Amino acid sequence: MYKNLLSRLKTNHLESLHREEVKYPTVIKNILTTLEEKEFISELTISEVIDIINHCDCPIDDYNYIWEMFNDK
Repeated sequence: MYKNLLSRLKTNHLESLHREEVKYPTVIKNILTTLEEKEFISELTISEVIDIINHCDCPIDDYNYIWEMFNDK
């Protein structure tokens, strides 16, 4: 069995989400729930990828960066 995406999210991105949680509690809660429920990046919708990228320390408008945000299983 694979680990969920939340457990594989790199530390710097998880910390970034927690910092954003103060300003956007509902959005960040939804992102964390989504990452906890899914095991594969390919399960994420485009909308979820955009939310994750927008609330993490990521290159702006580079949605392919999602593939670099997680540690291997």
